[in-house]
Amino acid sequence: TVYPPDIKREEMLTYYHQNLGMEAVEINSTYYALIRQKTIENMVKRVSPRFKFAVKAYQGITHQFGKKSPAEIQKDIENFRFTIEPLAKGDRLIAVLLQFPYSFRPGQESLDYLGLLRDSFVENLVIEFRNIAWHKDQYYDFLKKQQLGYCAVDQPKLNGLLPFNPVATSQTGYFRFHGRNPD
Repeated sequence: TVYPPDIKREEMLTYYHQNLGMEAVEINSTYYALIRQKTIENMVKRVSPRFKFAVKAYQGITHQFGKKSPAEIQKDIENFRFTIEPLAKGDRLIAVLLQFPYSFRPGQESLDYLGLLRDSFVENLVIEFRNIAWHKDQYYDFLKKQQLGYCAVDQPKLNGLLPFNPVATSQTGYFRFHGRNPD
């Protein structure tokens, strides 16, 4: 248990920062829906100026590959970037995490899509792959060339998932703890 049982939701970030001594957090809710800028601004107000944020990209950007038109994807990117603008302007944004689904497999079309995303963001991007097919030197080299960070994941050792590989492909090291429970 991390938080006291009686803590209010709006007090969790402050508790995380002040009581647990954390200096950064990943905002995961932005994956499920584009939240209001005001919500981001309120988060910033609850922590000290040295506190940083990573933001998980909206699923419409990462999980709709091949299902949406380029114009629809660009609109999702624009809306997402608008949402996180208070972090970017305030130098509080560490990175944008692009977590791709297991179905996102390597190939020229996927590499081109990663390049398009690189060109569509000014923010620091970190890529989390789920499919073991990406676990090859050529793809880590691609990330380095594109200046895209690689997200190392501590997760259950299940068939098809990438093994733990703390490789650096940019100046940002990103490590996620998914937990090792295969259930």
